[in-house]
Amino acid sequence: MICAASKKDYYFSERIRRRMERIPSHRLTAVEAPSGFGKTTAVREYLSALSDGARVVWRTIGEENRLGEWEVLCRVVGEADPQCGNELGALAVPWDDECLPRMEAALAAMRHDGEVYLVVDNYQFVRSRIPERYLRAFYGALPEGVHLILVTQLVNPVPRAIVVDAQVNHIRREHLDFDTADIAAYYGQLGLRLTGEQAEGIRRFTGGWAAGVYLTALAYSEAGTLQAVNDVEALIRATVWDKLSGAERLFLLRLCNFGSFDLETSRFLNETDWIDKNILDMLERNGFVWHDMGERRYYVHSILQLYVKKEFDACSGAFRERVLRLTAQWHEKQGDNLLALRYYALIGDFRAALSLPLATSDFSSNASAENRALLLSVLDRCPPEIRAEFPRAMIVFAFALFIYNETERVMALASEVERNVAASVPMSDEEKHRLTGEIVFLTAFLAHNDFAAMAAGYKRAVELMGGPTSIINMKGPWTFGAPSILYMFYRSSAERDVQILEKNLPYYLAAARGHGTGADVVMRGELQLNRGDFEAAEITAHRAAYAAREAQQLNVELCAHFLLAQIALARGDTTEYRSAIGALREKARASKSVVHLNMLGLCEGFLGAEYGVGKVPEWLAEDDVTSRVRFMTRPYANVVYAKSLLDAKKYARLAGIGAELEKAAAFYPNAMARIYTGLHVAVAHEALGAAEEAERALRGALDIALPDGVILPLAQNFGALSPILKRLLAREFLNAAALKRISALAKVWSQNLQCARAALLGAAALLSEREREVAGLVARGLTNDEIARQMHVSVATVKSFLTRAFRKTGVASRAELAAWLLRWEN
Repeated sequence: MICAASKKDYYFSERIRRRMERIPSHRLTAVEAPSGFGKTTAVREYLSALSDGARVVWRTIGEENRLGEWEVLCRVVGEADPQCGNELGALAVPWDDECLPRMEAALAAMRHDGEVYLVVDNYQFVRSRIPERYLRAFYGALPEGVHLILVTQLVNPVPRAIVVDAQVNHIRREHLDFDTADIAAYYGQLGLRLTGEQAEGIRRFTGGWAAGVYLTALAYSEAGTLQAVNDVEALIRATVWDKLSGAERLFLLRLCNFGSFDLETSRFLNETDWIDKNILDMLERNGFVWHDMGERRYYVHSILQLYVKKEFDACSGAFRERVLRLTAQWHEKQGDNLLALRYYALIGDFRAALSLPLATSDFSSNASAENRALLLSVLDRCPPEIRAEFPRAMIVFAFALFIYNETERVMALASEVERNVAASVPMSDEEKHRLTGEIVFLTAFLAHNDFAAMAAGYKRAVELMGGPTSIINMKGPWTFGAPSILYMFYRSSAERDVQILEKNLPYYLAAARGHGTGADVVMRGELQLNRGDFEAAEITAHRAAYAAREAQQLNVELCAHFLLAQIALARGDTTEYRSAIGALREKARASKSVVHLNMLGLCEGFLGAEYGVGKVPEWLAEDDVTSRVRFMTRPYANVVYAKSLLDAKKYARLAGIGAELEKAAAFYPNAMARIYTGLHVAVAHEALGAAEEAERALRGALDIALPDGVILPLAQNFGALSPILKRLLAREFLNAAALKRISALAKVWSQNLQCARAALLGAAALLSEREREVAGLVARGLTNDEIARQMHVSVATVKSFLTRAFRKTGVASRAELAAWLLRWEN
């Protein structure tokens, strides 16, 4: 606890001392309490008293911090061991589960001499938290002698599952509270006498809050008597604010929107080339400001900052506007356009706000509820006549609205911009045509996923602009993160839809400087794969990968590698599979793009769910996709999620949400998602004994798939679908020729896939020990009753083992299972 006489005179209770002494025996210490409970002081003073051989790396996070949790952890490790920090920073955490073992290996090899303490203070300000399992793996992998300490407020606590871990030293408010005895002892340490009644009165007033106890002590020390104070704010005013000179108050008022600042920031906000020595002395002696001499930054305690903000709110309107303008200009100078936009919007200077060099990437790479609210607020509050002055900015805003799925707002804003451009007197005809072309280009996206309609807009846009658009980033993801072009643009007639893309993509490429090159070739290859023409698909996929790579279109190239991986599995070619999946992973991870890393997760999830190769990422299996995929890609994620539910035998859940999944797949529509969703839901209903619902769901999928020859999804799930297909055949909802085609492809696909899976995973890995035992008895010709008696289980259990064996091996009969087992045993 900071005392009245010196910042270095502290009081610590026995409770907090005991908890602090546990820090060296734990890899993680989490210190959690509201502001003003002395968290930072307690940790800093404890660590400063350790032996000279201990090294402390301290990173304080400011309120204006834009770093994610993973970036912060990498940086604090990097200060202790730069090589380890660089290795961690190169990992795609938390977007790629396969990074976990690499993260653990890097941390285990971290170089350090003696004890090292990595402290992250104000942890509540880290953004985009990593999943709990990553944080657990992070501190669990720290080498012996390296300790992580997280100091945070309860507004954004460390995950509950972490702090209750017996291996974690959890320091809470009750350890930092001052009880009556602590207050009396602290006052005595300062040479101030209290009666027991006075000490209890201070405890009741402050609630044991360390900052409150400190402020009452300051007031007592200065007045010579214990004053009756009704609130903490009055204490801060009397003991801190009123003691400051006018210049010192003005300095803090101008910086009230910064939780931390350096001298350059101070000079800019105070509109001076130098800072008076008296002000620097004030910062050094003030108990609510900490100077990090290593970073050369000052950190203001939130208690003081909140008080100064209240004083700021009471200042004249002209002063507040000047400070907020300077704050906006500072962020603009630092290249943080969104923060600058926020402060310009606060003062209502929309001309300055719309003059910012905002780009579509500012919004696409920082998509959040907070920035969406800012965008809508600016548009709602900005007068129409000012919006009319900045058509280029409004086009960028309209594209941002499209990202947030605000379709009606996009249309309204685009119409407004078009009217304003047409009515503009000072604007030349050439400029009017160009801006109108940009609007046409933007609104063409609203026709998604009807590429014929979209292309008409692109063609018209090029004619008006006289060249390519300036609002699209060539490096941006053409598929919005979807790993399949066929998924995106196959609406109702596969061949026609592929031809539409092949015919019309050049219009988009001309408008967007080649952005999306190779997409039409990928879509053609995907259709060939799904029709069972694996050889033609492979040739096409290689052509697509080459075209995309030459045009530096990574997003499309990743789609091509994903297609090659699927083709390789379908052909049983493990060499080609390893090459394709290796390229896919390497390129996605090297890009460090969140969109591409989430796209990789979708690819691996689909391969794990439909091909049984690899593990479905946890975020997909648990349907935690809202923050990871764009709305237009959600149905693809739903396909993986539905198959994960089937594999987990959560039939009731899948049957229950089936209608919503089908609705999402039909929104644009996405025919591939509709096919997979229909057959997955059918399997769930069949497992629940709801034959009629199963047939209805499968018929919906067949109505789309069969006319287009898109039968691979049916072949992939043939074992589970076979009973339903046979009933539909008997009732003449399915013709024998169609069933024969599906069955033939299922046999080829399952045989080739099992060859690949056995080579990749090992044949024994496909079936559990009990499943292999059942398969062996089936191969010997035993009936289910005979197998049940020999294994001492029920017939129902035997059937369950057989069902799982059928699904894992891709076979549909006892004879095929016996043949499969014979191949691998020989």
